[in-house]
Amino acid sequence: MIKATEAKNIVEMVNTIIDNICDSRYKTILKKCYLQNVPKWQVENELMYSHATFYKLQNEALLLFAELF
Repeated sequence: MIKATEAKNIVEMVNTIIDNICDSRYKTILKKCYLQNVPKWQVENELMYSHATFYKLQNEALLLFAELF
């Protein structure tokens, strides 16, 4: 029961952090790739970014998330 409550709190914290990110590209990448498990190639196509640009933005998004966490 305690672990379930802790997990729920972590999920809520992660969602709050992502929702507070100002850059919509970062927010989309984090939500779709890591919360909704959409394949990265699909997100890349949806955002209409090249493979290299997508991975650059993904790394920036992950670094920002880590700083805010």
